[in-house]
Amino acid sequence: PETEIYQVDVENPAELIFNRYCGYPYTPSQIATVQLENGKVVDEENGINYTFDLDNIEDYYFVFSIDDRDGYETFTEAHPAEIIQSETLPKIPEFSQNFLYKVIDRKDDKGDYNRVMWGKPVVALTNSTYLREDKTKIMVNYEMYTNEYYKIHDVYFKVYNEEGKLIDDINEYYQDRKLKITLEKPSNRLSFVMTFNTNPDIQGEYRLEQELVYDTQSKSLKPSKLFLVSNGYSEIVDNYKYSVYKRNYTDEEFRLSKRVAGMLRELDDNIPYENAIFKGISQCDMEKGLYYASPSFVIRMTNDKKDYIVGNLYREAAEQTIVDYQNEIEKYQALIDTALTEQARMQAEQAIEYYQKQIELNKENYILKTAAQINGKDSRTKFLDKSRRIANRSFEYKLVKSDGKGHFVESSIFLTEDGKKPEEITQKFAAGFPTLGKTHYYPKPNWFQSNKLPALIATLIFGTLVFVMINRAKKGYDLYIRPIAGIEEIDNAIGRATEMGRPILFVPGLSSIQDVATLAGLSILGRVAKKAAEYDTKLLCPVRDPIVLPIAQETVREAHYEAGRPDTFDKNNVFFITTAQFAFVAGVNGVMIREKTATNFYMGMFWAEALIMTETGATTGAIQIAGTDAVTQIPFFITTCDYTLIGEELYAASAYLAHEPLMMGTLKAQDYTKFLIIIFIIAGTILSTTHLTFLINAFPEK
Repeated sequence: PETEIYQVDVENPAELIFNRYCGYPYTPSQIATVQLENGKVVDEENGINYTFDLDNIEDYYFVFSIDDRDGYETFTEAHPAEIIQSETLPKIPEFSQNFLYKVIDRKDDKGDYNRVMWGKPVVALTNSTYLREDKTKIMVNYEMYTNEYYKIHDVYFKVYNEEGKLIDDINEYYQDRKLKITLEKPSNRLSFVMTFNTNPDIQGEYRLEQELVYDTQSKSLKPSKLFLVSNGYSEIVDNYKYSVYKRNYTDEEFRLSKRVAGMLRELDDNIPYENAIFKGISQCDMEKGLYYASPSFVIRMTNDKKDYIVGNLYREAAEQTIVDYQNEIEKYQALIDTALTEQARMQAEQAIEYYQKQIELNKENYILKTAAQINGKDSRTKFLDKSRRIANRSFEYKLVKSDGKGHFVESSIFLTEDGKKPEEITQKFAAGFPTLGKTHYYPKPNWFQSNKLPALIATLIFGTLVFVMINRAKKGYDLYIRPIAGIEEIDNAIGRATEMGRPILFVPGLSSIQDVATLAGLSILGRVAKKAAEYDTKLLCPVRDPIVLPIAQETVREAHYEAGRPDTFDKNNVFFITTAQFAFVAGVNGVMIREKTATNFYMGMFWAEALIMTETGATTGAIQIAGTDAVTQIPFFITTCDYTLIGEELYAASAYLAHEPLMMGTLKAQDYTKFLIIIFIIAGTILSTTHLTFLINAFPEK
């Protein structure tokens, strides 16, 4: 159908004063600033030239619209402008004397984060709880927000009651996020004034004020709005949010990195590594079964953000592109001479101007010019790929503070004069990005995480202790291990079974061979089997896991050989029952009752079946010795067994019985390491009590 065009006469049409690309697929900037010069808005690129009547600005209405490539445009309702003074706009708190905010490469990562920091530390009350029924003692929880630049040493809390009387002055030298405050009498309102001792020092006036107000619904003191007072300026921190915008060398517009609460003072901007490049299919050859994609790709935009620098994988194709541009210029030159209309002449001149710019760009741009001088295909590809990667992963930033109601302040793009570039970006690449390190920041990967240094030192100390103790054990030194009652009674329990002429039952847990408790149980099985072989006592070993079965059989067989009684080994005494948990327990209980076992050992990992087994064993009158690291089953073993190896005692038992140098050395190294940990705990407690927290702060929180 034909399109019918309606002519509409509008008495007061809306005039365009601002136009911007939306930045799809990213979230674009959601604020805009229109600069007026003598009441006039001029933007030649978008054809904007409009003059405001500044004396009657309240008479203007404003409309937002969005249009697409098909020419469709959607409008909002018209709204009058709110007229405010610059003094009423929010302010971005100064980061330091030299910077409003700062952008750095985040340390201790794999090169996928930049860190944006602004403002000074903030502490906010989050909750309170009464500790006494008469409401004269409360615990107040608080949270701190700071950035990498400001290291908090002390937080000072001054607490005032409803009459404005100072009732407590607290120095939080160790910030455990809670305060305990004693009141003279119950209060419905408490006022807090909070200041800091930081490194570096906070210059000038800076404090935070907040109240705890009694809430009749929750019947507790709830925190009110947080006020910040800094050098004569004050604001309600909760009312504002910070938006961090970023733009790389390939973006025309800024995109939103993240919007965060007004209390936060830094943001880690994720810059992921690119793992795939998507290219559209330009041609298809059905006979050969081939799809063709263009070898050209965008490297970055020009500095004026008006054109794209396009590279090509093949040098010959790049040279041919310049030749094609020259041919296009010649074609349009001929059209100018034969043009019949002025419009056709203008279009030809514009096309010639465009192709001339493209030729200049391909010949003069540093990246394309350098790539044209590289002969090797692989070297050229690597150069273009790294240049593209630098362009995609280098970002410039700006910060916006807003209350979400149209009152906002926008910072300038962060700029530093040092221009320091990452070491991995050599001069060969840096020359193509002159603003890198000044306005654009490229995240640098790190080999090590410096905050894991204490873990490295602890590992080296433990490794040294293991090495020394194993050598001492090999040289025959007697490494003392604390006697454990359950271990000492193993010989007596085996002897009792021998005297009674009844068999021994050994259950090496219900877990798989990957479980450490199973390995410890099998080690103890070897020592028990050796003693049983020496006394010529029958040993029964039911197994749940099929993988554990051959290992248990080999362990018992080896024990009989060590005892010099290989003829007494019966492979059928180590047997598989079932993998079903409670069916296995039923089978074990049947063995206890039928064979009338005199001694029962339970060594390994157990679950809900533990109490069923041990209760059955207790009814048969057998001596029972258990060992497990399953915390939930230890109470049942202690109740129903004669002796129980708790947790690490199970591992110590295997070392104690085997007296293997490797096991003994490792066990003693663990003991000395625990001793060092206790020393650090005591030292940290004493030092923190005297307000010296350097030892506590030396260890990472997580």
